[in-house]
Amino acid sequence: QVFASTGASPIPVTVDEDGMKTELLAGIGARLAYVTPSHQFPLGGVMPITRRHQLLEWARHNSAYVIEDDYDSEYRYDINPVPPLHSLQDDGAVIYLGTISKTLSPMLRIGYLVVPPELQEVFATAKQFSDRHSPVAEQEALACLIESGGYESHVRRVRRLNGERRETLLGALRHSFGDRIAVQGAEAGLHVVVWFDELPRSRETTLVEAARGAGLGLHLISPLYERQSDEGHIDRVGLVMGYAALSIRQIEKGVEVLRAVVKQVQDALPGHGG
Repeated sequence: QVFASTGASPIPVTVDEDGMKTELLAGIGARLAYVTPSHQFPLGGVMPITRRHQLLEWARHNSAYVIEDDYDSEYRYDINPVPPLHSLQDDGAVIYLGTISKTLSPMLRIGYLVVPPELQEVFATAKQFSDRHSPVAEQEALACLIESGGYESHVRRVRRLNGERRETLLGALRHSFGDRIAVQGAEAGLHVVVWFDELPRSRETTLVEAARGAGLGLHLISPLYERQSDEGHIDRVGLVMGYAALSIRQIEKGVEVLRAVVKQVQDALPGHGG
Protein backbone atom coordinates (compact mmCIF):
# COMPACT_ATOMS: atom_id res chain seq x y z
CA GLN A 1 0.00 0.00 0.00
CA VAL A 2 2.86 2.40 0.77
CA PHE A 3 4.51 1.77 -2.59
CA ALA A 4 1.20 1.87 -4.47
CA SER A 5 0.38 5.24 -2.87
CA THR A 6 3.38 6.74 -4.72
CA GLY A 7 2.08 5.50 -8.06
CA ALA A 8 4.34 2.47 -8.19
CA SER A 9 3.08 -0.93 -9.37
CA PRO A 10 4.12 -3.62 -6.86
CA ILE A 11 5.14 -6.96 -8.39
CA PRO A 12 4.92 -9.91 -5.96
CA VAL A 13 7.68 -12.54 -6.07
CA THR A 14 7.12 -16.05 -4.73
CA VAL A 15 8.94 -17.10 -1.55
CA ASP A 16 9.83 -20.49 -0.11
CA GLU A 17 11.61 -21.71 3.03
CA ASP A 18 14.69 -19.69 2.00
CA GLY A 19 12.86 -16.44 1.34
CA MET A 20 12.50 -14.76 -2.03
CA LYS A 21 13.02 -17.07 -5.01
CA THR A 22 15.53 -14.78 -6.66
CA GLU A 23 15.68 -16.86 -9.86
CA LEU A 24 12.18 -15.53 -10.60
CA LEU A 25 13.56 -11.98 -10.86
CA ALA A 26 14.85 -12.69 -14.36
CA GLY A 27 12.83 -10.62 -16.80
CA ILE A 28 11.38 -8.32 -14.13
CA GLY A 29 12.40 -4.80 -15.04
CA ALA A 30 11.61 -3.18 -11.70
CA ARG A 31 13.72 -0.34 -10.31
CA LEU A 32 13.34 -1.27 -6.64
CA ALA A 33 13.19 -4.51 -4.66
CA TYR A 34 11.96 -4.61 -1.06
CA VAL A 35 13.22 -7.65 0.87
CA THR A 36 13.58 -8.98 4.42
CA PRO A 37 16.49 -11.39 3.82
CA SER A 38 17.56 -11.91 7.43
CA HIS A 39 14.11 -13.18 8.43
CA GLN A 40 11.48 -13.11 5.69
CA PHE A 41 8.19 -11.79 7.02
CA PRO A 42 6.04 -13.64 7.80
CA LEU A 43 7.29 -17.13 6.89
CA GLY A 44 10.69 -16.66 8.52
CA GLY A 45 13.04 -17.86 5.78
CA VAL A 46 16.69 -16.73 5.88
CA MET A 47 17.98 -15.92 2.40
CA PRO A 48 21.11 -17.98 1.64
CA ILE A 49 24.28 -16.34 0.38
CA THR A 50 23.78 -17.59 -3.19
CA ARG A 51 20.40 -15.89 -3.46
CA ARG A 52 21.80 -12.71 -1.94
CA HIS A 53 24.42 -12.50 -4.66
CA GLN A 54 21.76 -13.31 -7.27
CA LEU A 55 19.57 -10.46 -5.99
CA LEU A 56 22.47 -8.00 -6.08
CA GLU A 57 23.38 -9.10 -9.61
CA TRP A 58 19.77 -8.47 -10.67
CA ALA A 59 19.96 -4.99 -9.12
CA ARG A 60 23.17 -4.20 -11.00
CA HIS A 61 21.74 -5.45 -14.28
CA ASN A 62 18.60 -3.30 -13.89
CA SER A 63 20.30 -0.26 -12.30
CA ALA A 64 17.89 -0.86 -9.43
CA TYR A 65 18.00 -0.32 -5.69
CA VAL A 66 17.33 -2.93 -3.02
CA ILE A 67 15.70 -1.98 0.29
CA GLU A 68 17.03 -4.39 2.90
CA ASP A 69 14.65 -4.30 5.87
CA ASP A 70 16.71 -5.84 8.66
CA TYR A 71 13.96 -5.54 11.25
CA ASP A 72 14.98 -8.25 13.75
CA SER A 73 18.42 -9.57 12.78
CA GLU A 74 19.57 -9.40 16.41
CA TYR A 75 17.68 -12.61 17.14
CA ARG A 76 19.38 -15.79 15.91
CA TYR A 77 18.99 -19.10 17.71
CA ASP A 78 19.83 -22.20 15.68
CA ILE A 79 21.71 -20.68 12.75
CA ASN A 80 24.83 -18.67 12.09
CA PRO A 81 24.34 -15.09 10.89
CA VAL A 82 24.49 -14.48 7.14
CA PRO A 83 26.19 -11.28 5.93
CA PRO A 84 23.64 -8.57 5.17
CA LEU A 85 23.19 -7.50 1.58
CA HIS A 86 24.62 -4.12 2.51
CA SER A 87 27.99 -5.68 3.36
CA LEU A 88 28.07 -7.71 0.13
CA GLN A 89 27.43 -4.86 -2.30
CA ASP A 90 30.16 -3.09 -4.23
CA ASP A 91 28.16 -0.44 -6.06
CA GLY A 92 25.87 1.24 -3.50
CA ALA A 93 22.67 -0.46 -4.64
CA VAL A 94 21.40 -1.34 -1.15
CA ILE A 95 19.35 0.90 1.14
CA TYR A 96 19.74 -0.62 4.59
CA LEU A 97 16.84 -0.18 7.03
CA GLY A 98 16.77 -1.08 10.72
CA THR A 99 14.97 -0.32 13.97
CA ILE A 100 15.43 -0.54 17.72
CA SER A 101 11.76 -1.33 18.28
CA LYS A 102 12.54 -5.04 18.57
CA THR A 103 15.44 -4.63 20.99
CA LEU A 104 14.45 -1.79 23.32
CA SER A 105 10.78 -0.89 22.98
CA PRO A 106 8.19 -0.39 20.23
CA MET A 107 7.29 2.83 22.03
CA LEU A 108 10.69 4.24 21.01
CA ARG A 109 9.91 4.99 17.39
CA ILE A 110 13.54 5.19 16.31
CA GLY A 111 14.75 3.60 13.11
CA TYR A 112 17.74 4.20 10.90
CA LEU A 113 18.77 4.14 7.25
CA VAL A 114 22.11 3.62 5.56
CA VAL A 115 21.73 5.02 2.06
CA PRO A 116 24.05 5.39 -0.94
CA PRO A 117 25.84 8.76 -1.10
CA GLU A 118 23.85 9.96 -4.12
CA LEU A 119 20.60 9.51 -2.18
CA GLN A 120 21.59 11.15 1.11
CA GLU A 121 20.36 14.63 0.22
CA VAL A 122 17.11 13.26 -1.20
CA PHE A 123 16.40 11.27 1.95
CA ALA A 124 17.31 14.18 4.22
CA THR A 125 14.90 16.43 2.34
CA ALA A 126 12.14 13.83 2.46
CA LYS A 127 12.67 13.48 6.20
CA GLN A 128 12.32 17.21 6.70
CA PHE A 129 9.06 17.26 4.78
CA SER A 130 7.58 14.24 6.55
CA ASP A 131 8.76 14.73 10.16
CA ARG A 132 10.72 17.67 11.51
CA HIS A 133 10.49 16.65 15.15
CA SER A 134 12.49 13.49 15.77
CA PRO A 135 12.93 12.79 19.50
CA VAL A 136 16.30 14.36 20.33
CA ALA A 137 16.49 13.27 23.98
CA GLU A 138 15.74 9.64 23.14
CA GLN A 139 18.36 9.63 20.35
CA GLU A 140 21.00 11.10 22.67
CA ALA A 141 20.21 8.49 25.31
CA LEU A 142 20.45 5.74 22.71
CA ALA A 143 23.79 7.09 21.47
CA CYS A 144 25.17 7.04 25.03
CA LEU A 145 23.90 3.49 25.50
CA ILE A 146 25.63 2.36 22.30
CA GLU A 147 28.90 4.13 23.05
CA SER A 148 29.08 2.72 26.58
CA GLY A 149 28.55 -0.87 25.42
CA GLY A 150 25.32 -1.07 27.39
CA TYR A 151 23.22 -1.57 24.28
CA GLU A 152 25.20 -4.62 23.19
CA SER A 153 24.92 -6.13 26.67
CA HIS A 154 21.20 -5.46 26.69
CA VAL A 155 20.73 -7.14 23.30
CA ARG A 156 22.57 -10.26 24.52
CA ARG A 157 20.34 -10.44 27.59
CA VAL A 158 17.13 -9.92 25.62
CA ARG A 159 18.23 -12.51 23.05
CA ARG A 160 18.69 -15.05 25.84
CA LEU A 161 15.28 -14.25 27.37
CA ASN A 162 13.51 -14.46 24.04
CA GLY A 163 15.32 -17.70 23.32
CA GLU A 164 13.79 -19.10 26.50
CA ARG A 165 10.34 -17.87 25.45
CA ARG A 166 10.79 -19.45 22.05
CA GLU A 167 11.77 -22.81 23.56
CA THR A 168 8.74 -22.64 25.85
CA LEU A 169 6.41 -21.97 22.93
CA LEU A 170 7.87 -24.73 20.76
CA GLY A 171 7.77 -27.21 23.64
CA ALA A 172 4.17 -26.34 24.50
CA LEU A 173 3.12 -26.69 20.86
CA ARG A 174 4.82 -30.09 20.57
CA HIS A 175 3.17 -31.26 23.78
CA SER A 176 -0.30 -30.05 22.81
CA PHE A 177 -0.39 -30.85 19.10
CA GLY A 178 2.41 -33.30 18.34
CA ASP A 179 2.77 -34.02 14.64
CA ARG A 180 -0.60 -32.46 13.78
CA ILE A 181 1.06 -29.11 13.21
CA ALA A 182 4.05 -27.80 11.27
CA VAL A 183 6.15 -24.96 12.68
CA GLN A 184 7.99 -22.65 10.30
CA GLY A 185 10.51 -19.85 10.78
CA ALA A 186 11.58 -20.70 14.33
CA GLU A 187 15.33 -20.33 13.74
CA ALA A 188 15.31 -16.55 14.08
CA GLY A 189 13.19 -13.54 14.94
CA LEU A 190 10.40 -13.09 17.47
CA HIS A 191 7.57 -15.10 15.95
CA VAL A 192 6.83 -18.45 14.38
CA VAL A 193 4.26 -19.61 11.85
CA VAL A 194 2.18 -22.60 12.91
CA TRP A 195 0.24 -24.62 10.31
CA PHE A 196 -2.66 -26.75 11.54
CA ASP A 197 -2.81 -29.73 9.19
CA GLU A 198 -6.25 -30.87 10.32
CA LEU A 199 -7.98 -27.48 10.10
CA PRO A 200 -9.06 -26.43 6.59
CA ARG A 201 -8.70 -22.77 5.70
CA SER A 202 -12.47 -22.49 5.46
CA ARG A 203 -12.57 -22.67 9.29
CA GLU A 204 -10.42 -19.60 9.88
CA THR A 205 -13.29 -17.33 10.90
CA THR A 206 -14.74 -20.00 13.18
CA LEU A 207 -11.38 -20.50 14.87
CA VAL A 208 -10.78 -16.78 15.43
CA GLU A 209 -14.25 -16.25 16.87
CA ALA A 210 -13.96 -19.26 19.17
CA ALA A 211 -10.54 -18.08 20.34
CA ARG A 212 -11.85 -14.60 21.02
CA GLY A 213 -14.64 -16.09 23.11
CA ALA A 214 -12.00 -17.93 25.14
CA GLY A 215 -9.98 -14.76 25.69
CA LEU A 216 -7.30 -15.56 23.12
CA GLY A 217 -6.31 -13.30 20.23
CA LEU A 218 -5.11 -15.02 17.06
CA HIS A 219 -3.31 -13.61 14.02
CA LEU A 220 -4.04 -15.43 10.75
CA ILE A 221 -1.38 -15.68 8.08
CA SER A 222 -3.75 -15.75 5.11
CA PRO A 223 -4.26 -11.93 4.94
CA LEU A 224 -0.49 -11.55 4.47
CA TYR A 225 -0.48 -13.43 1.17
CA GLU A 226 -0.80 -11.66 -2.16
CA ARG A 227 -4.41 -12.17 -3.09
CA GLN A 228 -3.92 -13.32 -6.68
CA SER A 229 -1.29 -15.93 -5.87
CA ASP A 230 -2.63 -17.82 -2.89
CA GLU A 231 -5.98 -19.11 -4.17
CA GLY A 232 -5.96 -22.89 -4.18
CA HIS A 233 -2.55 -23.11 -2.51
CA ILE A 234 -3.33 -22.50 1.17
CA ASP A 235 -5.58 -25.34 2.24
CA ARG A 236 -4.98 -25.22 6.00
CA VAL A 237 -5.12 -22.72 8.82
CA GLY A 238 -1.90 -20.86 9.55
CA LEU A 239 -1.20 -18.61 12.54
CA VAL A 240 1.53 -16.05 13.15
CA MET A 241 2.47 -16.48 16.80
CA GLY A 242 4.70 -13.92 18.51
CA TYR A 243 6.19 -14.55 21.93
CA ALA A 244 8.48 -11.65 22.88
CA ALA A 245 5.85 -9.73 24.87
CA LEU A 246 4.68 -12.74 26.90
CA SER A 247 5.85 -14.41 30.07
CA ILE A 248 6.64 -18.11 30.22
CA ARG A 249 3.39 -18.79 32.05
CA GLN A 250 1.35 -16.74 29.57
CA ILE A 251 2.81 -18.75 26.70
CA GLU A 252 2.03 -22.07 28.38
CA LYS A 253 -1.49 -20.97 29.29
CA GLY A 254 -2.11 -19.55 25.83
CA VAL A 255 -1.20 -22.84 24.13
CA GLU A 256 -3.47 -24.71 26.55
CA VAL A 257 -6.37 -22.46 25.57
CA LEU A 258 -5.48 -22.80 21.90
CA ARG A 259 -5.54 -26.60 22.15
CA ALA A 260 -9.05 -26.49 23.60
CA VAL A 261 -10.24 -24.05 20.94
CA VAL A 262 -8.78 -26.10 18.10
CA LYS A 263 -10.43 -29.24 19.46
CA GLN A 264 -13.75 -27.40 19.66
CA VAL A 265 -13.49 -26.34 16.01
CA GLN A 266 -12.33 -29.79 14.88
CA ASP A 267 -15.20 -31.52 16.67
CA ALA A 268 -17.61 -29.37 14.70
CA LEU A 269 -16.19 -30.43 11.34
CA PRO A 270 -18.51 -32.57 9.18
CA GLY A 271 -17.75 -36.26 9.66
CA HIS A 272 -15.43 -35.67 12.61
CA GLY A 273 -15.66 -38.37 15.22
CA GLY A 274 -14.65 -36.19 18.17
